[in-house]
Amino acid sequence: MDHATSLSTAMPMLPIASALSFSFGETTAAGRLVLIVLIVLSIFSWTVMLTKFAALRRARQANREFLEAFRNSVHALQLFEEKQTFDDAPGYDVYLAGCRELSCHLVGGPDVDDTYQTRLREANPISPSQLDGVSQEMKREVGQLTLQLESQLPVLAAVTSGAPFLALLGTAWSVMEAFSSTAASTAPALQALAPGLAGSLLITVAGLLVALPALFGYSCLIHRIRAVVIGLEAYSSELTAIFAKYFVDHGAGFPRWGDKPSPAPAPEAAAAPAPASAHFAEPPTTHEETGPINPIAAQVGPALGHPVHSRPRYQEPGDGFSPESRMRP
Repeated sequence: MDHATSLSTAMPMLPIASALSFSFGETTAAGRLVLIVLIVLSIFSWTVMLTKFAALRRARQANREFLEAFRNSVHALQLFEEKQTFDDAPGYDVYLAGCRELSCHLVGGPDVDDTYQTRLREANPISPSQLDGVSQEMKREVGQLTLQLESQLPVLAAVTSGAPFLALLGTAWSVMEAFSSTAASTAPALQALAPGLAGSLLITVAGLLVALPALFGYSCLIHRIRAVVIGLEAYSSELTAIFAKYFVDHGAGFPRWGDKPSPAPAPEAAAAPAPASAHFAEPPTTHEETGPINPIAAQVGPALGHPVHSRPRYQEPGDGFSPESRMRP
């Protein structure tokens, strides 16, 4: 009982700040070195987390503004022609990469000058294989953006996995030195050992305080980055579909979705003698096409105040593609 009373007198209940100060004062040189390293790791991890959270917030806001402007544009290449920029919007980077690659196939280069609109209206549609090249360029840009978004995350992963082990090393080293000093001391064992144990446990607490925020921040950042990447992949597919609709030659004899099938030919009837008046009748008129529609002019022309048909041809109201023009007899 006297021993417990003397121990409580020597080490009274202290506030947290005083306990931390006392434990730090009792930490060995090796333990203090580990604490300094943990503090540096904590500063790095908090800097990365705050920077990444702010960058993702700006990216989501800028991407929302870009998608609104893109869906309100008259045609798919309007933002590219007008050289509008959206800083910090990853979707705009995908759009820019796709438009540049598409322009290389349509007009021979990605540069937008005074003659770009004229050359675009007069350009011929691209082939499906060229569209695959545009799609691959946008996918490559999505991959580059993913690497940029995930940059510096290995720092958080290293802090999360390494800080507890570093703290364990400092704790074990301090406990070893505490037992060594207790063995050489003439004071009671518990009173001689308690200060060293307090300093050792401080290193453990510091390691947990460094690793836990990094762990939660890393998990949250990974979730948000994954959401942004999925959105970029979805937008890349959407933009590829838009390019395929307005800038790709799918072949006149190849029916597309929504085309009406050709009616089955009627069975041949028995030949009847032609009346005499038939030899003097006018020959039946034939419905011949005069030339293919330029789908690029159909997409870009109305927005620029130019006629849709660069080469005249009949068409139905719609997106500039006539089902009859694709279904040849």
